[in-house]
Amino acid sequence: MRLAVLLAASLLVIASQLPSVFAVESLAAHQMQQSLQNLDVKEAIRLSPSFLEKLLEVGDDGSTASKCSVLTLRGIASTRKGDPSTAAGHYREAIAIDPKEASLHWLLARAYGETGEHEMGIRSCETAIQIDPDFVPAVLTLAALQIEHQDPETAKETLETHLPIASNEVDSCYRFFILGVIQMKQADFASAAKSFEDSLDGASDYFALRTSRLWYLKAVAEHRSQKNDRALLSVRRAIEDDSNGPEDAFLLMWSLTQKKGWNVAALEVAEIAIAKHPNSTRSHAALLSTLMHLKQFKAAREVSKRILQIDPEHAFARKINDRLNVAIKSGLKRVTY
Repeated sequence: MRLAVLLAASLLVIASQLPSVFAVESLAAHQMQQSLQNLDVKEAIRLSPSFLEKLLEVGDDGSTASKCSVLTLRGIASTRKGDPSTAAGHYREAIAIDPKEASLHWLLARAYGETGEHEMGIRSCETAIQIDPDFVPAVLTLAALQIEHQDPETAKETLETHLPIASNEVDSCYRFFILGVIQMKQADFASAAKSFEDSLDGASDYFALRTSRLWYLKAVAEHRSQKNDRALLSVRRAIEDDSNGPEDAFLLMWSLTQKKGWNVAALEVAEIAIAKHPNSTRSHAALLSTLMHLKQFKAAREVSKRILQIDPEHAFARKINDRLNVAIKSGLKRVTY
């Protein structure tokens, strides 16, 4: 499970609850500087890129609060540009100015998570929680980092200790989401499926397109717990919610469809996956497998050639290609693989 998915959940917790005081982007320079003196991190993460850049152009007014805000905004801007190391440096400077601001430690933890420094991120989250035990994003990010640090048991304890019962629908949504990820790590797939289902109950207003990710995770959990009919319904919903979703969703739907013997439907899913991921050997291999089931050997041969163009060492494609070549030369109408 990629940390970015989990950390994005923590970020959205506060981003989804608060209206932005910076909805009007035509403020004068002196008004912008005044805004910087009272900038709240919960608002800063919701600034549009253009307005954030305007604030940075104006710069601080020399006051401590303004300097801290500018450093925070620089960190957020660096994170958005995919440079978490630089972002961490800005957050550390901001913390040096205001070490008692829990949200700054949380932002630093997120930056550490993105650079793979999980232990540093865990310590930053723990500091944030010490400062403000009710700061839910820090709790969720701490659990996410603990999962990435291969410590799902501790992550579960974190949720049970700091967030035993979510106080509102938003918190509940994300709590169940991370709990489901923990249960997946623990191979408790039936419980994970239930947690993702519970998360979906409150996700529609807060996850936006991320509901597709939840449906996919639910499908994976159901598939791993041998509930393939439910898994097929869930992954179909995931693709309906986001037709440009991950290749894994299409491949899971292909696998579940083919297991039911619906080869023509499986063929269609594989072709859609290839259309969206034209250079993927996995999607091509799915199509190749279905073509062999349908005894469409000439088409299968062309697909195997395509796979070998992408990856000359692809074992499955090479095996099929070799056997098809022999079969075609000898006039065989049946090919085993």
